[in-house]
Amino acid sequence: MKKAVIFDLDGLIVDSEPLHFKAYREALSIHGAELKKEDYIENWVKLGKGIKDFINERNLSISPDKVRKEKFRIYEKLIESELRVFSGAVELIESLQGKAELAIATSSDSKWLKIISKKFNLESKFQLLASSQGMFPSKPDPSIFLHAAQKLNIAPEKCIVLEDAWKGLEAAKRIGMKCIVCPNEFTVNSDFSKADLIVNSLKELSAEKVLGV
Repeated sequence: MKKAVIFDLDGLIVDSEPLHFKAYREALSIHGAELKKEDYIENWVKLGKGIKDFINERNLSISPDKVRKEKFRIYEKLIESELRVFSGAVELIESLQGKAELAIATSSDSKWLKIISKKFNLESKFQLLASSQGMFPSKPDPSIFLHAAQKLNIAPEKCIVLEDAWKGLEAAKRIGMKCIVCPNEFTVNSDFSKADLIVNSLKELSAEKVLGV
């Protein structure tokens, strides 16, 4: 039976977490608020929360919508000028083509998914590009992974997820999917004990290694 390999986007295929952090830090500084790296990691990366949670928990008198709009403007410029693909990502994706159904399933905004996939010519390499924004709860809720499996017509137990963050790992394991984790600087200190395999770089992986977990 054919398998599916489901990739996360941010922090796995593209090195976008530093840019998300940079954009939010700049947007908040416009309103006189400070965002530290450790707070970004805890709120956004580990817990999967957003700007509204960050503002409410600190009792800041700032409009989340205004900060979000400014962050989007800054981040879009950073995508064009600074965003890069992680080493080994494109090679791994291409090695899997024809051997498995391929999808991207991200909690990132569908706008960013579209812009990034176009920038790096990802559309032609995947059968499905899916964003949970406006459709499903964010990870660790597994809805986006279930959606991908259903669209690809592959049973969850035949799906292998590639993730960089605990929330993605947790989402995959909740529905019986295998999960390979490749941490980055923002996620490296998370608990990945449930992972089927942990690597330091996508360069360590081959199609055979991924499909054999």
